[in-house]
Amino acid sequence: SCPYCRTRLFLSSRESFRYYLPATPGQEEIFYIPYWRFKGSSFFIQGLDVSSEFVDTSKVALDVPELPFSLGIRPQALKLRFVVPRMQGRILSHLPFSACSPSSSKKKTFIGEMVSLIYAPFFFKNGIIHDAILNRPVDGWRPSGQEKLLAAADALPWKLTARSTLCPQCGWDLEGEKNSLALMCRNCSTIWTCTGEKLESQSFEVIAAGSQVEKPLVYLPFWRIHADIKGIDLASCADLIRFANLAKPVTEKAEQTSLAFWTPAFKIKPITFLHWATHMTTTQPEWTSNSEISKESFSPVTLPAKEATEAVVMIIARLMADKRELSSTLANTQISSYDACLVYHPFIVGPSELIHVHTGLAIDRASFSFGNNM
Repeated sequence: SCPYCRTRLFLSSRESFRYYLPATPGQEEIFYIPYWRFKGSSFFIQGLDVSSEFVDTSKVALDVPELPFSLGIRPQALKLRFVVPRMQGRILSHLPFSACSPSSSKKKTFIGEMVSLIYAPFFFKNGIIHDAILNRPVDGWRPSGQEKLLAAADALPWKLTARSTLCPQCGWDLEGEKNSLALMCRNCSTIWTCTGEKLESQSFEVIAAGSQVEKPLVYLPFWRIHADIKGIDLASCADLIRFANLAKPVTEKAEQTSLAFWTPAFKIKPITFLHWATHMTTTQPEWTSNSEISKESFSPVTLPAKEATEAVVMIIARLMADKRELSSTLANTQISSYDACLVYHPFIVGPSELIHVHTGLAIDRASFSFGNNM
């Protein structure tokens, strides 16, 4: 929030966000060593099924083998702060993320990954590098490492852009929680996402809850994705019924209805994410919807459409009936283009779970809260 005009601001950067771990006061000249942090959900083919896990790892972003390889649990346990120009000490340049990142493949996909730079503080004392948080020497340090560090270039300035969150259509204040990627205008019923240098309008729908529901509601966002898939025939709902061997009749309507892939538009435990994605894709919900934003509570969008689209291949793998052809099918499958619409579904707020109004299926609130920290 701007302290002068009180306008809320949307922070963005062309590069990864940069943070640092503060050093214990009273040290010598501090060297801030860059580490790439990678955090997200990993989906991979294991045998004849899709498995998943949550990944939160870090790796040193300098070609200095004498330095600690990773930051361990520090990014989770210690408070991170934004890198600012007034920081004291040397902030060293980093290797590109591509040289340090885990790789994706047809058999492994990362969804909702967050990539950031974290600078850890070190200092030299008697020719030995010390950890400036624990104030002790780094294990395995060799004198050759000092020459490499002293010769390393300083990092280029980092530009963080702050955009006013006023509705481009009517000038009203846009709403959005701290981690939200979509901002909502309740005055003109529009939703905006930040791509590149400006806010762009996002198509959306709100599923009607029905007048008989009186309990507290929260609307959770889902992506409805129509994808152009190369290498496999999955254009209509009838194609999906045959492909997944679903217990449904292949009707004329199914032949003429375009297939939509569904995924949560919020981060959640990987196994829960995949469960909801496959269930809604096979169900192909068609409940009454509108484009009006009421005074109801809307959960933030934390997973962008591009990331959600990367899950389509794993949904296909999960639904495939003949698992013997899994590897060959995935090798030839490619998403060439897509169109994504944001659809809000009504959930009843229970003591320990969120219950879908129309299906009765539930999301554990602990799992949902875990996703907010991913």
